[in-house]
Amino acid sequence: MVTQINQFLLRNLLRFSVFFIFIGRAWQHLFWDAPYRALFWDESLLKPVVELLLDTTWYDYVTSETTDNMIQNIIFCTGVLYVLAAFSSLFYARFRNKILKCFILFGGFNLFLLSVLLMKDKYYHFAQFFEHSIQFMLPFVFVFSLDKQWVYKNLSTVLKLLIAIVFVSHGLYAVGYYPVPGKFVDMIISILSISETNALLFLHIAGML
Repeated sequence: MVTQINQFLLRNLLRFSVFFIFIGRAWQHLFWDAPYRALFWDESLLKPVVELLLDTTWYDYVTSETTDNMIQNIIFCTGVLYVLAAFSSLFYARFRNKILKCFILFGGFNLFLLSVLLMKDKYYHFAQFFEHSIQFMLPFVFVFSLDKQWVYKNLSTVLKLLIAIVFVSHGLYAVGYYPVPGKFVDMIISILSISETNALLFLHIAGML
């Protein structure tokens, strides 16, 4: 009985976590911005494609208002998708509708792509990608926990593994394996009123933990 209650609470916690991930990303895409220009303005990657298929120069492409509007429309449409995925996650456990499932999985796939773009924007630091592993994996874990018996039985273990991956990824920045973000240092200095040297030491210890 206790196990069933724990599973029920865990599944509901998972459901609302997925909802808040999607709705948070929706808010970002609809009212702020997302790093899609890291892809669409990548000269080394897209210049041959642009000049061949669009019959225009790279300069004209990146300075074109049409290009910027296209990127903005992609960001907006992705935000709408996240809204649909967010509300689909609230009702999928009850209705098991294929359309709801598609919204959730497609939303999860877009979270995966977003994590790739964030990694690309940060000089391909793999830790940057895995820092978001909970975000892009939870929609899939949620759906498969309802559809696949193996995931359901090992749900707690799967979630613990994802949490561990996120902690390790953050830790790699804190210990200096990757350059320590200046905002991390500034945050520690501001909160604890300590020197930069001590802030770096604090982050190193936190990273080891």
